[in-house]
Amino acid sequence: KGSPSARQLPMGEFSHNEAKSNGDRGMVFENYELSDTVVFSNLKSIKNRYDGLLLYNIGRAIIRESLFAENPKYNVELRYSDDIEMIDTDIKGISAATKYLHHPSYFSKPCISNGYTPDSPTGLIMQTKLYRWNGSY
Repeated sequence: KGSPSARQLPMGEFSHNEAKSNGDRGMVFENYELSDTVVFSNLKSIKNRYDGLLLYNIGRAIIRESLFAENPKYNVELRYSDDIEMIDTDIKGISAATKYLHHPSYFSKPCISNGYTPDSPTGLIMQTKLYRWNGSY
């Protein structure tokens, strides 16, 4: 019969991970087909080129005790994802971890467009999907 699809294996908890200064997105999780709740905890995603965290087509998730900061397009993007909880999570334009970059000799401005994207930086964007792949939502 073959191995099950990775989209149908239990995820469990994804925790204590950091993504800093990546060339695209910090963390991406997409197309999870189980109705189990996925837990993301103690994540840090700072100064990535576009997004800090992208959840795409996810049914149920909890994001807790995490930090998303200084990602120039979206700190957190929830695209076609429903039933998402955010608990004790900080979404910031600038973090204490890199605040020193605003003094000589850096003068960096993290809260303006980076030139790669036409959008202004956004803390959280949610695009929901009423009818999902499994029809249970």
